[in-house]
This record gives sequence, structure tokens and C-alpha cells, in this order.
Amino acid sequence: MKYLKTFSQMFESSINEPFNLQTEFDYINKIAFNNELRPIKLQFVKTRASGGKLVSQVTRDRFRRIIDEKIISLDISTYYSRSLEQYRNILAHEMIHLWIAQNKLRDDSHHGYIFQKKMRELNKLGFDINLKDDAFDQEQTDMTPLNKPVILVLINNVTDDKSSIAVMDYSLFTDENVESIRDTIEYTAGKRQYLLSFIESTDRFFEKYPKTRKFKYTSSLKFFYYNKAQELLDNSVKNGKVLKQFGFNEPLNN
Repeated sequence: MKYLKTFSQMFESSINEPFNLQTEFDYINKIAFNNELRPIKLQFVKTRASGGKLVSQVTRDRFRRIIDEKIISLDISTYYSRSLEQYRNILAHEMIHLWIAQNKLRDDSHHGYIFQKKMRELNKLGFDINLKDDAFDQEQTDMTPLNKPVILVLINNVTDDKSSIAVMDYSLFTDENVESIRDTIEYTAGKRQYLLSFIESTDRFFEKYPKTRKFKYTSSLKFFYYNKAQELLDNSVKNGKVLKQFGFNEPLNN
């Protein structure tokens, strides 16, 4: 994935959805379902209960047997930071449920024989679909957000096309420390163009990273290159809340 180069792009990436849901749906429908799936409302949601869910209105008889099911929407959650591949696998998972519902097939359980047979077919096409990431069978202990947010100090060197991130405790996000970092970057910038952003994140990816505690000198800032685990970091930036932004030798685009 490309480096963030301008503040307008950085801000854009912080509010955009992780991918075009309709485009991904159409592609999976073509290669995996022979375009059999009928159009449905697709939407991103912010829920921690599930990675994806097929929302439907079910009518039952007096014995609680399903006699009709009206599909309302297919929801994909952006609450947790995930790679694009993980999002696609979750979408494909829910599309199997949609395929079963639209064809009025009767499976022996929610993830029964029919579902698992179709899942194996899709996995042979290169997907990595499993049974553990929807509203019914969920395993997300490693995806749960941090109890206490951290601050990502993102520095983008536009001149050299490189980016770096440092992590600091939220309690150290003070005006004094922000100014110290800002002064340090401004002092070392010279004629180069830098973009500095402070982003609040609850992404568990950063739990084990060393935290920056001193802010007066560049060498004391514990940065790691932004191109490490690029896709995961991009998702962390997108899902984070931008708190402060500064530009050096380039005007802010906001």
C-alpha cells in the first residue's frame, strides 16, 4: 500500500471505509457464485459483536419452524482493525449465508453440511474462510481493543517518501510534549517536507511496542518504520482518531 503523502490524504484515509463493499461483493459473486446472488443492501457498521452478519427478518410457525426469511442487509463491522484479506474472507463467509438463504436451502445447522461444503469450494479458490467470525461463532480475543488508548505519533517525510510511527501513553499526550515533538521535527526539517500527526488508537497491535517517554531530542523518539506490517498499520491509522496535525514546509490542506 502507498505511503501517506499529504494531510488531505491522511485525513481522507482516517474516515474512508477499508474497501469498496459493492465492488468486492460483485467480484466474489462472479468468481464464487456465478453471479447467482441477487442484489442486497450492503453496509459497514461499527459493532464489536461480530465481524459480519446477515441481517434478516424471520417468520416462524407456532412450532418455531422458519416458514419465511426476508433478507434486510449484509453488514460488515469496521470496529476492529483487520487486513483487507480478513475483511474479504468475512464478506465471503456472509455471502455463503446469503446464498443459502436466497436459494431457500435447509442446512442441518447454522454452519452445517451445506455451508461447510460451499466454504471448502471457496477456500479452494484462494479464500481463507472459517467458522469463527460471525455473530454466532465468534473468537476475537486477540482482536479486542485496548482498555486504554495510546497515541500514535506519525511522521511522514514527503521529500524522501518515508514514514515512521512512535507510540506514547495517552497520559503523556500533553501540550508540552506535543510542542516538544513539534519543535524537534521543525528543527530537523530543513528544506524537507514533513507531516506530523497525533492519532488516538485502541489497536492491540501496539500493546507490546516500546513507548516513547522523552520528547526533546530526535534520538529519544522510539520510531519504527511505517512500512513494517504496512497493511495493519494503514488500518490502524484509518480507524484511529486524528487529534492534532502539523505540516512543515508544506501548508495544511484543511
